[in-house]
Order: sequence, then structure tokens, then C-alpha cells
Amino acid sequence: MFTCVTSPVTQLDIEVYESIGTVCADSGASQSVGGELMFKFLRNHGQKFTELYLSMHLADGQQSPPLVQKATVLITACGRTFKIHLIFRHMQRGTGIY
Repeated sequence: MFTCVTSPVTQLDIEVYESIGTVCADSGASQSVGGELMFKFLRNHGQKFTELYLSMHLADGQQSPPLVQKATVLITACGRTFKIHLIFRHMQRGTGIY
């Protein structure tokens, strides 16, 4: 369903909206940044998003635009269901995320 772009990372098999996939995991994060595939998947399954302003500095030094989409999603991993807060950054026009 989704891919990790850095290595090595912790990967988990998860279930979202009855679909199973593998994701990168950061067990210490209070919120996670979702990618384009996750955003489209959730949108296609009727997930509701909230727009909000949030200043973010990424690990590579980039500063993210402050307007983001946020969704609270139920994700099942290892037989337990968690409520996860996902943030999706607005991308430049033409990148296909929005």
C-alpha cells in the first residue's frame, strides 16, 4: 500500500479501512506525516480532513508550508486498534496530492 524512502526503518503491517499494507513506523511520534498514496487512499474511502495552519521543519531542513490537512484514522497493528493523527502537507501545484 505504501513505501518507505529511508533505510533502515521500523516497518509495521497495518490495516486501514479493511486494507492491509506495510508502513514506516516512528513509535515516539505524537503525530505522523502521511504521504500522497495514503492521502488518496483515505480520501477515496471517505475520510474527513480538517485544514489547519501548522509550522513544520522537516529533518532535511526544509520548512513546510503552514497549511496542512489533518485526519484522525483508526489503524490496526498487531491485533490492536489505535487512533492515529495524520498530517498531510500541501504540495506545489501539479504534484498530484490535492
